[in-house]
Amino acid sequence: MNNNPQTGPKTTRHALIRFLIVVAAVIGFVFYSYGWTVTEVDLDKPQEAQRQENVGNALRELLSPRIFTQERDVIEITASFLMTCGSSDVEIPDSVAHESGGIVTISPTCGEEGDVVDVTVSNFAALADTRIRWIPPEGQSRPREDLITEREEIVLDSTGSFSGQIEVPRIRGSEGQLHQVAIRSAFPSGPVELSDITQLTILRMVETIFMALLATSIAIPIASLISFFAARNLMRPIRLTVGKLFMAVLFFAIGAVAGASLLSGFGQFAARVGQGEEYGIVVGIIAPIVVVVLAIVGLRYLNPPTDKSKATLADTTAADHLRGMINAVLLTLLIVFAVGALAGFFVWLAAQLQVIGESVRPEFLKELGITREEIYPLNPFEWTQNATADGIKAIGTLLDIIGTLITLIMPIIAGVVTGISLSNVASQVATVPLRTLPKTLQHIMGSILGALVGAILFAVLAYLGMSAALFGLLVPIAAAIIAGNILSIIYTQMVTPPNPPPNRPRAHVMIASGLFWIGAVIAFVLAFNTLNVGRALVDGTLPPTTTSSILGVELFTYMVTSAGVGFVLCGIAGALVGTNSNFALGSTLYNLSRTALNTIRSIEPLIMGLVFVVWVGIGPFAGVLALTLHSIAALGKLYSEQVENIDPGPVEAIQSTGAGWLQTVVFAVIPQIIPPYIAFTMYRWDINVRMSTIIGFVGGGGIGLLLQQQINLLRYRDAGVAVLAIAIVVSFLDYTSAYIRERLT
Repeated sequence: MNNNPQTGPKTTRHALIRFLIVVAAVIGFVFYSYGWTVTEVDLDKPQEAQRQENVGNALRELLSPRIFTQERDVIEITASFLMTCGSSDVEIPDSVAHESGGIVTISPTCGEEGDVVDVTVSNFAALADTRIRWIPPEGQSRPREDLITEREEIVLDSTGSFSGQIEVPRIRGSEGQLHQVAIRSAFPSGPVELSDITQLTILRMVETIFMALLATSIAIPIASLISFFAARNLMRPIRLTVGKLFMAVLFFAIGAVAGASLLSGFGQFAARVGQGEEYGIVVGIIAPIVVVVLAIVGLRYLNPPTDKSKATLADTTAADHLRGMINAVLLTLLIVFAVGALAGFFVWLAAQLQVIGESVRPEFLKELGITREEIYPLNPFEWTQNATADGIKAIGTLLDIIGTLITLIMPIIAGVVTGISLSNVASQVATVPLRTLPKTLQHIMGSILGALVGAILFAVLAYLGMSAALFGLLVPIAAAIIAGNILSIIYTQMVTPPNPPPNRPRAHVMIASGLFWIGAVIAFVLAFNTLNVGRALVDGTLPPTTTSSILGVELFTYMVTSAGVGFVLCGIAGALVGTNSNFALGSTLYNLSRTALNTIRSIEPLIMGLVFVVWVGIGPFAGVLALTLHSIAALGKLYSEQVENIDPGPVEAIQSTGAGWLQTVVFAVIPQIIPPYIAFTMYRWDINVRMSTIIGFVGGGGIGLLLQQQINLLRYRDAGVAVLAIAIVVSFLDYTSAYIRERLT
């Protein structure tokens, strides 16, 4: 009798687990079998003799890289052969020894097409590389394969001898003609040197390393900045009143347009000053320094001043706000001028460095125009001179690129700087009035500001939708999110008991979620059909470029229609929440950052390389751009996850002193993440070196491009040099990064 009442249920549970394991194993076997079929795995093809021979030849050459080369003296000795015995009165000459002592004999000395001829080589240099060729009286010579070893390349033995057999080729109309069997042997006669492919591989490998280095270094600051916005623990507490957010967005848009149209010319003028075109180079050098100092000093006065007598923002006067606006305008002008002047100065300095670099280069190299691929025979002093010249010119090229790029995007820089300054001032000035408005006016003002912001936001999304079919979904998606929230807010305000969100009954939460999805689906379908997005997705036809006049400004009709959708939806949403409701700004930025990182990271660098090759042409520049974009997404994800795993103690201690978000990041977050950031960065450099070899296959430059060219030309020995270089460098970087990560973690 079983005295343990738990034995029965326990045994049953174990039996059920075993049954589920068996079922899972059967299902897994079925899936694996289906995968075997889908992937067309065929074990018969690798067993074909021709395929085995081909792969054997390829692997043999890959594992025999042509790293070194040596000058060789070539000796060719011939023996005569009469096609069709007795068909001609031509006398067959006897084999004569070469002056080096080598002699070649064949037997028989006449025969038919397809006959087998014995070939004997003797008295040659030991271990000489030899080839056999059949030379007809007319036409091209033909290589012959030794029928015994089945190879065209023959290595003589230690006595300089060889015995083999060849087949008489089939040549039309050759009856009665005297042909020659030529033995061509190569004897080493010079010093062992690096082969030309090895020298080119070294240069391409250096190029690859610097491609990865540039991509990683450019991605670091961008990914670091994004990582703070993609960290949930830092962004979740950030909230902002709806009215302040609307004012900031509205005036940022106004400031961006005003800055791009009015201040871009001011920035271009500053660039000419920095370049010395306006007042001379002395002023061009001094002006950026003075302006930068003034800008730093002006930062202290950008916001309205506060003191102990003005403990709150409500205590600031109109004079304080006016002073803040004047300081913001002056600081904006100073920043735009400083950036433009520095860009011009970089262009001027780059031109001077180009001249200096050319003067350092050895004179005979300048006259001959020798490239960097041809400088290996130089002596150490000349090589150092040439390398110094290249280094100086490279710095000049970098400065010229930076200065030119800043000048080209000056309208964007001016717009962003002006927009940030104007939105900051507007939000500060409007905070108190919006907070003190009566409740009814809060909802009215929220509706007005929401409608304006919604029109701007949806117009921008529509403009993006006019550039690509998939971007056309942005407006319907935004409409769905806002409409879903509108229904959820209405239900929450009218039906749900006024409890905090964690304490609301589950039924009310489920109803609110259901209403959200109902509103989202309806708004998505309406916006999708109204804007005819389906046509763009099916046919790839972008929206028409017809224009409509709004207040005397010509705008695309598609943008106007989208702006109308945003005007209505955001106006309703603003009316419902008012200006003093809190908006989860941090969560929104977190979701946008994560979505952007995941989207970019999902695109393989190989595809990015294809796109950038089309844009900037074949070469390492396309590879750097592809690696940079993917590195930003990958590092941003790794960095943000590290931020989320920091010790919350220092953060809470800093925040308890009243520190703001930026101060918390600087003093509590950054000290904890520096070691893992360095480790992740080194690891990413290692990954980029390996990735650059693949990107080279689509024209992205570096060692991959060289490897792809050699493989396409079936030069497997040359390709083997590139493969060996990749393995050495990747192994070195892997061990180095592993050592650094071990020391830092």
